[in-house]
Amino acid sequence: MQFTALRIIIIIVVLACCLAVYAGYRYLTTPWVAPQITAADMRADPETFVALNENYGKDKTHAYSRSFFPTEAMSRDPNLIFRMSHIIEGADPATFTALNTMYAKDKLHVYYANTLMPEADVGTFDLVRLEGLDGGYAKDKTHVYCNFKPLQNVDVTSFRLVSFGVGKDLKSVWYRCRAVPNADPNTFTVLNIEFEKDGQRAYYQDFAIPGADPNTFKAKIFRGASDKNHSYSINFESGALSVDGKPSEEWWTYTQASWANK
Repeated sequence: MQFTALRIIIIIVVLACCLAVYAGYRYLTTPWVAPQITAADMRADPETFVALNENYGKDKTHAYSRSFFPTEAMSRDPNLIFRMSHIIEGADPATFTALNTMYAKDKLHVYYANTLMPEADVGTFDLVRLEGLDGGYAKDKTHVYCNFKPLQNVDVTSFRLVSFGVGKDLKSVWYRCRAVPNADPNTFTVLNIEFEKDGQRAYYQDFAIPGADPNTFKAKIFRGASDKNHSYSINFESGALSVDGKPSEEWWTYTQASWANK
């Protein structure tokens, strides 16, 4: 009797473990999709409201964004955040179009969330795409944009997307809005979402790793890399770079300086 009960317990434990593993697998492999914006979310006119995607919508009077950046008026009156944060002030709902979840435009202006982009040329503004997918950049006839800010010292004509968040022109490389110092765009290669290399250096995001050998540098599937001299790992919580198991002081110094210059 005791042996039978033990077998039942073992079977239950094994099944529970299998279900937990399967649930974890489904969580990691099933993309999360945000719910579409609704009239109730935006306090919009329910009769004429149209959801354009999970972030943008419009009705007969206004265009709306679920994401917003505080305006000067909101800083003077915090209550305006509740009353106005969803309305894109000055937008023309009749011609308002969402380009993706963050960029939108109408016949007169381009917007990032609820923020007007005054430098943007609405007639030539479009997303920078790679094989049909956008990667966080946009451009018009005179500027390349990351988020709502124009990049500096960029060649608009030759700028293209390399991977999500990574772009380059004939002279420079950018990683999520930040220029990668001294990177060679002709040999720059993205290895995974964290590591890249060119003919002279290996990089963690936009940081050139001191002493890394680009000829033997290889990225692991997740959160690590190695070359003939060192191994490199990434702290899961902080994102900090370690070399041979020791935190990289050079990376911390570079990162703190980058934050200070924002």
